Amino acid sequence: MGENQFLIMKRGLYYVQDDAKRTGIKALAGRYPINAPECNAPDVTVLNEDLAPEFAPGCFDDEKVEFLTQQNEQLREEAERLTKERDRLQQLANSANAIFYKDLKVLADRNKALEEALTTELLREEVGGGV
Repeated sequence: MGENQFLIMKRGLYYVQDDAKRTGIKALAGRYPINAPECNAPDVTVLNEDLAPEFAPGCFDDEKVEFLTQQNEQLREEAERLTKERDRLQQLANSANAIFYKDLKVLADRNKALEEALTTELLREEVGGGV
């Protein structure tokens, strides 16, 4: 087991690491190694981080709503940022494709001109060699 994988709960709220406060929100709670002195304090419950509920039993409903509203706003902002980045990358890809196909057309035209020149040269040699 790695370090700092446990949450400490007392009176229905999680401890906040390096702070005298407690919180009802798992995401804001401190993480402690199992051998931390706080884990051995009286009247505490030590919970594995993976098994701890997102909201402690003592978490007020308004605190949950505020936290979830903030998370929702952050996710909305991240979705907007990612959409803009996707659009920017799509424009870059479109520009790259346009350049690629333009260059491909130039190469195809050059190839056609070289084939015509080679054919003309071969015909001259045949006509000139047969005289």
